[in-house]
Amino acid sequence: MGKINFPLRLFKFFYLFIFFLQGAPLCGQDQAKVIGLLENGILINRGAEVGVTKGAKGKIYYMETVSGKKVNNYIVIFQVESVESQTCQALITKKTKDPQIGYLVDFTTPLLTPKSNPKPAVSQPAPIAIAAEPSLEQLIADGDNAFDARRFALALDLFKRAYNKDPNNIVLKNKIENTDSKLRESERENRSFSYYEQADKYLTKGNIESVFLTLVKAIQEIPAERSTIFQKIEALLKENLQQINNVMTANDEQFKQMGDDVAALMASIYLKNSNIDKSLEYLKTIKDRSRIVECIKNDFELFDKSGKLDQVDRRGEIYFEMGLLYRQKGDFKRAGKLLKYSLKKGVSAEAVFDKIGVSKLVLNIYRQDPTLITGALFSERFYMNQNGYPEAIFANNTILVYIPEGDFSKKEFLSSTKQIHADSFWMQKFEISVRQYQAFRSNANEANVSYLNEYSSTEQHPITLLAWKDANDYCSWLTDQTGLDFRLPLSVEWEKAATGPSRTKKYPWGDADYDSVEPAYSNFSGDEDGFEYAAPVNSFENGRSFYGIFNLLGNVWEWAHDGAYAELKSVFGGSWSESSQRIVNSIRMVESAKRYKDVGFRVVMTSR
Repeated sequence: MGKINFPLRLFKFFYLFIFFLQGAPLCGQDQAKVIGLLENGILINRGAEVGVTKGAKGKIYYMETVSGKKVNNYIVIFQVESVESQTCQALITKKTKDPQIGYLVDFTTPLLTPKSNPKPAVSQPAPIAIAAEPSLEQLIADGDNAFDARRFALALDLFKRAYNKDPNNIVLKNKIENTDSKLRESERENRSFSYYEQADKYLTKGNIESVFLTLVKAIQEIPAERSTIFQKIEALLKENLQQINNVMTANDEQFKQMGDDVAALMASIYLKNSNIDKSLEYLKTIKDRSRIVECIKNDFELFDKSGKLDQVDRRGEIYFEMGLLYRQKGDFKRAGKLLKYSLKKGVSAEAVFDKIGVSKLVLNIYRQDPTLITGALFSERFYMNQNGYPEAIFANNTILVYIPEGDFSKKEFLSSTKQIHADSFWMQKFEISVRQYQAFRSNANEANVSYLNEYSSTEQHPITLLAWKDANDYCSWLTDQTGLDFRLPLSVEWEKAATGPSRTKKYPWGDADYDSVEPAYSNFSGDEDGFEYAAPVNSFENGRSFYGIFNLLGNVWEWAHDGAYAELKSVFGGSWSESSQRIVNSIRMVESAKRYKDVGFRVVMTSR
């Protein structure tokens, strides 16, 4: 045989050098990897034969390709607890996610050079057996095992192979969709971990600029993680506001080119710093409306008060979203105004009213009526009552019933009638209670004043002993609370609410004549109806009107908005002090400055 040439000698020397340096052979040796999962530990395919010792430390990782480059994603730090000849068991000391069988291992502790062992005899290779294609049941079982072990790529492949055998299997189809979702979620977690680990390294070194730029890049690359990244940046801002402001200024143009998520982040940071103008610059670059809403969500009131929202495109949609945010907060006055603006700026009525509970059927019927629309927009809750008419709840638990516009038969002198047109309005379902009036006076620094009396003895009874001006002042207060137009009813409104559209019934509840009226319908004089004086405002449900309004006859007289003179105002409906015969003539003129034991009031609301 001839002499070994120099290149071959060099190769053998290099091989031996690597052998002793790594403590493991290069040829015929698998990569160190996880081959088993233990309780808070792992089993690795490396042992004493390659120099692994108890106490050795290392990391677990997997590889992926990012932007054309292979990246090691480290997820676990471990320490070896026990060693066999070819395997070792290790305790997990830190992890960002659970390891999987097949993940790669990198020992950070240098391995000892193993003692040489006699070279085993080379055996003849066994004949290669061609494995049969697994059955459908086996593929599903193996897929389930791989899924449980978080080997989602393998599980997905197995489920797809099974699905090819049984393409009508709905369960398999669901498994594929679920596994695919888990795989993408796992990949996203691994990518985000790499960014977070890098950011932590920069933070340890005090390099705040690099921390911020790394997290900004992460938002651009992994938008699904933006919520977590936003939280990390908010924590960073608390201690490093000035440094981050400098970074933002230096990279301003670059950030504006990095997409909606980065622009939303910048707009949010500037908004938190009360720099509305700079925030607006970024908002104007955002194409996706949801990003705009997301970045101003936590500070929407600050943005709203700036008065600069009109400078942003698609502002109708933003008014809409901000209106919904105010509703969630319980500020129905501001919510109503913004939702009303959104309609003027082109947002569809269907989209707006769907969010506040107005059905398409109701919307189609009353679409052209601003009174119905305004009431629904400003309401706390909207629904249809048992009489089939819209009903809504407003501030101070004010429940109003909608009464549509139209002609009705108004009673005239000597029992004659004539057709009168009444515009639409909302009327209160019940008389104002003691509790509701007490809430009004509490706002006027009269919290300790009681408005109970022997005629209205609980907070659920109607408020009485009030002059006309007291009732009118309550209406003004409720107007200020809601942004709506509240007042006392006009005589034409009260009469339409009591009689219905056609006056085909004698009384609000129907045709039962006055001297055969049962106590269940209303509260007249005497205690046959169960009450010596006034009854709670929600009493006598059987006596509700055509539109579903309670106690329009009986219980207490009610102040009206109009009257013959300033000194004389109308009251309607009769009271507990009147006989059923006298209640038929249910309108009187009384002195507006006096306070009567059996006179209360209810409110109406119309569109401004």
